[in-house]
Amino acid sequence: MKGQAFIFLICITSFLIERSLAGIFDVTRYGASGDGVHDDTQAFKQVWRAACSDENPSILIPSERSFLVGPITFQGPCKSTNIHIQLSGSIVAPKDPEAWTGCENVCWIYFTGVAGLFINGSGTINGNGQRWWDTPSRTRVNGTCTKPTVVQFNYCNGLRLNGIKLVNSSRDHIILTYNKGVTISNIHISAPNYSRNTDGIDIFFSSQVQI
Repeated sequence: MKGQAFIFLICITSFLIERSLAGIFDVTRYGASGDGVHDDTQAFKQVWRAACSDENPSILIPSERSFLVGPITFQGPCKSTNIHIQLSGSIVAPKDPEAWTGCENVCWIYFTGVAGLFINGSGTINGNGQRWWDTPSRTRVNGTCTKPTVVQFNYCNGLRLNGIKLVNSSRDHIILTYNKGVTISNIHISAPNYSRNTDGIDIFFSSQVQI
């Protein structure tokens, strides 16, 4: 009887652990290296596709890692109306403007149609904008890219941002367009005073925004 109880306990424990990990999507499990050198864009696209199809997803960007990511779109709607991104490490943009391709949205990170998005943590989104600051705003690089905004949220109702850092954008750090019910708290935005047009947060066609 004791042996059966022990086996039952192991089964229950394994089930609970498996269940607790079921909705966690660690970008390193999708091939992201996090060394700040190799391009992790495809890994981020893959983890988004998986999380967007889940009923209760939480994307983990682990600490003490630096993830090099090119222009990327996170498209909704998703299966869940609540998507959590835990930003503990750093996401960094390419340093050289010539390395940029595919930013037709005129931004680096673009969320659109994602309801209930919650991004929090102590991590950093680094736009690496130093090489862009002396570039005229309308100059296109590689046929598609002008100075990119760090992150734009478009039709992301119920958006919440908390605790994260955004630094050194080539242009605006955050743009909000067509959002409703946004809460932004305890975030840190910074760029040198000689950087050009690096606004903190620009808001367009949005309502019920609390900062």
